[in-house]
Amino acid sequence: MENRNYFYEFKNLVDTTVDNEDTQLYGLKNGVLQTINRAAWDRDIRPTLNTFSGNLVILSKEHSSDRLETILRTYGVWAIENIHEDMDIRKWVSEWNNYETNEKKELIKKKFQFILQGQLIVLCGSFPDMAIDLDAIFEGAMIDAHPKCPSNMIAIIKFLLNHASQRLSNIEGDIFIKYQNCSTTFPLRSAYCNSYLESTRSEILELQEIFLKTTDSLQIMINNLRCYCTSNTPRGTIELLKAQGTRRYNDAAIVIEKMHNIAQALQENRKKLFKSVKKKLRVIYSAVGSI
Repeated sequence: MENRNYFYEFKNLVDTTVDNEDTQLYGLKNGVLQTINRAAWDRDIRPTLNTFSGNLVILSKEHSSDRLETILRTYGVWAIENIHEDMDIRKWVSEWNNYETNEKKELIKKKFQFILQGQLIVLCGSFPDMAIDLDAIFEGAMIDAHPKCPSNMIAIIKFLLNHASQRLSNIEGDIFIKYQNCSTTFPLRSAYCNSYLESTRSEILELQEIFLKTTDSLQIMINNLRCYCTSNTPRGTIELLKAQGTRRYNDAAIVIEKMHNIAQALQENRKKLFKSVKKKLRVIYSAVGSI
């Protein structure tokens, strides 16, 4: 079974949407992340900040660049003028252990950086080939530091959660199609079947971990809203997302149980077949021996 990167496909998202550009902006409006055309913000990002009330998500291949620094400075000024708040910049750097060899045959360790300034979220640096751990982005310390709960943070979690949920549905459908007649059949290629079931089970366990971390992060947000109650808080949205994460976690457990039952049924069918074959062979041998 092919290795999938699930729903933290920020690397793929950057590769497919940015093309040869190093930076891509998304704006949050009506609960949806919208791609912002480069021409709309390249020279002056302030009109875009006004359009989306500062709710922006930036994906950048560059760990740091003049463009990013300019955007952060401009946002800081915009926030003081429009929100009347001095937005502190908070940065988290996550290192990952995939190494690349440069022209000098030296191993280079990669870094991924998460920047949060008010309603502005920046994901930048070397996007890992493997899934980005939720703990590296939505860790408790970061969420606790922002009790007002930036709505774009919720939008990203919603996007990731929906992507994982769809992946689980696809796996369940694939299993149903492959083994809907497992009570009366068995696979001729048992090694392939066992490998498929095992790799799929591992993938579902990873999805379960995703749902668990998502709900944990959302619960921290809910706790913060209780302590720092403000008007127009998105608590209802957070509660719905948390319920979705919990439900899909339980759904994943049910799928794993189904897979266990399928594996047992296939094993029993295989045993029955072998017994039947042995019995028929004995009859044939007896018949041949009596000739």
